[in-house]
Amino acid sequence: MKTHAVIILLLTLLCAIAVRSTVDVESKLADLDAKMLQFEAKTVQLEDKNTKLDSKNVQLEATIGKLAAKIEQLEKERNADKEIRKEKDVTSALRLNNHNGTGAMQKIPFGFIKSPHTRGKAPFLYSFNMMFEESFHDQIIIQYPL
Repeated sequence: MKTHAVIILLLTLLCAIAVRSTVDVESKLADLDAKMLQFEAKTVQLEDKNTKLDSKNVQLEATIGKLAAKIEQLEKERNADKEIRKEKDVTSALRLNNHNGTGAMQKIPFGFIKSPHTRGKAPFLYSFNMMFEESFHDQIIIQYPL
């Protein structure tokens, strides 16, 4: 009878150990399930943020496209302004007489030269206007800088 009691005691002890191990494993599984749910929640949050960033990226690309078009338009306008200025420079040398025949000339400054009398001092600049004028049929006056 003592052996039966010892065997029953050992079986009870083994069952207690098994139950305790099962409880430990189940608690660890519950912890892992909780961590898995947290991970899935963070994954959903990151996917939402990624979607928002993608939409912002599309908006930024559209803005960049608009800015590139605006820059291109401004460059075209600047180049057109340069062409207009070149034409004005050419046409400012040609001037039509007015109807009363006075044909007033518009003087165009030719440039600046350095004074040869500086002798080591800061160069003194002075302007000069030397124009050569021709008149054709009293209608157009052309100025040539010398």
